[in-house]
Amino acid sequence: MTTKIHPNILFVLVDGLRADYFYGENKTAKTPVIDSLMDSGIYFENAVSCSDITAYSLKSIFSGCFPFGCGIVKD
Repeated sequence: MTTKIHPNILFVLVDGLRADYFYGENKTAKTPVIDSLMDSGIYFENAVSCSDITAYSLKSIFSGCFPFGCGIVKD
């Protein structure tokens, strides 16, 4: 019997956190937990968002739908 090994994946999704505050040489925020995760795992230096609205982006990530088809209606 073959056992499949599944990777551990952790999505860290933060609303309202600017990358220049917590990443890079000139960061101004103290983020020991995020720094530890970055040191011990894999992170992406570049990211592209499908929408500038958090709810649309999160729904798209987890549903696989485009933002306009994710079922969220903005009032």
